[in-house]
Amino acid sequence: MYSYLLTGIAAGVASSLLYVSGSIGTSLSIFLYFLAPLPLFIAGLGWGATSAAVGAAIGVVIASLIAGLTGGLVYFISIGFIPVVLCYYALMSRPPDDDEQTSIPAASARDWYPLGHLILWIAGFATLLTVIFIVFVLPSTPELKTSMEVLFGAILDQNLELKTRLGGDEAVPQMVAMFIALLPVTFASYIFVMATSNLWLASKIIAASGRAIRPPFDVNRLHYPRLIPLVLTGLLVATFLPGVIHTVALAGTASLSMAFMFLGLLVVHATVPNVPIRPLFFAMFYIAVFILFKYAFAALALIGIAETIFGIRQRFTTPPPNTPGAPPTISGP
Repeated sequence: MYSYLLTGIAAGVASSLLYVSGSIGTSLSIFLYFLAPLPLFIAGLGWGATSAAVGAAIGVVIASLIAGLTGGLVYFISIGFIPVVLCYYALMSRPPDDDEQTSIPAASARDWYPLGHLILWIAGFATLLTVIFIVFVLPSTPELKTSMEVLFGAILDQNLELKTRLGGDEAVPQMVAMFIALLPVTFASYIFVMATSNLWLASKIIAASGRAIRPPFDVNRLHYPRLIPLVLTGLLVATFLPGVIHTVALAGTASLSMAFMFLGLLVVHATVPNVPIRPLFFAMFYIAVFILFKYAFAALALIGIAETIFGIRQRFTTPPPNTPGAPPTISGP
């Protein structure tokens, strides 16, 4: 009867310990910190959002006891809050409309909250957390700049040729300034990838365990409202403005670009024919993406935008719209 409470408590303990391990500073601890939201997502998707909320509360208490009140607050903002909200919305559903009755499989006889909207929630959270960190946390930690100067100085001292090419001793302040300028993009992208990866991984674990409340996410039906490309355009324009607006726009641009890049990858997978050389093609494709990441990121984001506006998958895939496993028909924003 109270399994959701026990599961939430266990998830909170596991999540907080993963979070605290991130302060050790090793490569393994960074990976464990990345997985800190996973137990909360598992509890939320398998036992309900209340279970995730219980886990988040337990995690705040444990993180506060181990890392102080500041550590507990940071845990709540960066780790605990996102799974609770996302699981709450992910488990929202309604009976399908009459014209959708024949298009929805019997195994998923309800119309569940769209995956695309969950991704947009993640992009919004990534933007919000980045702004909180840059505007409120970063100015109160002046030692960060000093630490970065020491780090970059040590790196350049070990590579004198690179140091000379970058301008000698003046290269360190320039590198620190560039790092801080790109921090909104880096931080927002990290939060987006962390939340999206843990949500997807938790859904797979819950589906395999048989505890899933909603059917597994069908990424092939992922789509965004047609208004979102206009939002991204507005954010790009706002990046030329100064102050807090610049920070918000930069973080929002990075988050939405990541969302469109993800959609672009799905479009590529959906439109490549199922031929014998398909595995070889995607092996070469991902190698090219890794090598030319900056250009591949922009190209995939543009493909995702084109999909949102024009519905590329509907034009190049064989299943007709509104059939199980086919891209949905999108009408209006």
